[in-house]
Amino acid sequence: MSPDVSRQCLRWERMQIAVRCGLHAGHPSLIRIYLGLGQRLARQGLASEAVTLQRMLRVLLATADDVALPWFWRSACLEHVDLPMARLVAQPGSSAAAASWQLAVQAARERLPPAPDTGRLA
Repeated sequence: MSPDVSRQCLRWERMQIAVRCGLHAGHPSLIRIYLGLGQRLARQGLASEAVTLQRMLRVLLATADDVALPWFWRSACLEHVDLPMARLVAQPGSSAAAASWQLAVQAARERLPPAPDTGRLA
């Protein structure tokens, strides 16, 4: 593995940790960057696209279910599930995996409580 490839993979893994732990919960654009890096790794042939998509889905869903994280961050992660989900559905021969992930996404959406009342007046 070349140094450039390992740097890209390491950067993606660090971003994954930041997303999963909500390290920058005030910056939901980090989620989009994380997804973009994963797609770039797959597009460059540095990682399997199916494995990368499922890993991103796993991270986003685990984060959305983590009650220790702020609701806003959990909600933002759940909103970003659609991009890797759509790419997974579009892959040939992925119908069984996609169906399983769709059920997991639906269950996560049902588990996420409504937005908390911030106590502000309208």
